Amino acid sequence: MNKTTPKAQARVIKLLSLRDHSEKELRQKLSKNFLKSEIDEAIEFAKRHRLIPTTVAESQKLAAQFARYYTQRRNGPIKINQALSQKGLPPVTISDEQALTSACELIQKKLSRSSKVLTPAQLIRYLLSRGFSLSCAQKATRLELSNRAKT
Repeated sequence: MNKTTPKAQARVIKLLSLRDHSEKELRQKLSKNFLKSEIDEAIEFAKRHRLIPTTVAESQKLAAQFARYYTQRRNGPIKINQALSQKGLPPVTISDEQALTSACELIQKKLSRSSKVLTPAQLIRYLLSRGFSLSCAQKATRLELSNRAKT
């Protein structure tokens, strides 16, 4: 252990005190200020003390936590799994029914806040930008516009 390793370990602890991080995220953040050997020692320290996931089950648990966070922020399955991949975490499975429900809620919110009339194409593009599949965006748009036409 060299002199700067305790600094790298302290930085890992500081980062983890703010929120959970994957190993990949920690490596990226530490790479700005520390050598690879120092980063490796700091990561091993975190693993030894069970501060970061060491098993597949723990990684999946962390991925599920992040997925809940991204779902609350109204992101679709594609965007959620893309964010998890960037963090070095395994993808999560989101049912088509859950995705459709979220997409419908987003459309309702978008329509209620918009003062102008939105076309189906605009609503579909909006959902695609939020990470929903094309088929889900089309179904949700059809459902919500038909519900609006009935009322």
